[in-house]
Amino acid sequence: KTETNLIGYIPIGNDRSIDQSTFIYVKFALEYFVEKKVRFVLLDLNTPGGEVLAALKIVDLLQKLDVQHHIPVIAFLNDWAVSAGAMLAYACRFIGIQPNSLMGAAEPVI
Repeated sequence: KTETNLIGYIPIGNDRSIDQSTFIYVKFALEYFVEKKVRFVLLDLNTPGGEVLAALKIVDLLQKLDVQHHIPVIAFLNDWAVSAGAMLAYACRFIGIQPNSLMGAAEPVI
């Protein structure tokens, strides 16, 4: 009752693939969540994937948030997360899924 229990929420939808702009969006969101001292971050994934380099940079941010700031990240698969989307889910401390959701492989395709 004496303090607020804030949570962070980052939706990554299937309206566009994961790219450098997604990295910038996640970076600023996580910085804001650290400033606001959220209890945890919910990463809402519904994505076919995207650029590997951008995904790796986001993975690094998610892991640093957990290790350095002690703010766990929970991935929530809200339909599907494949390729770069699966990489983001694997970087989280917990993964929750809806029934009939799909999590694909996380491997580079050439």
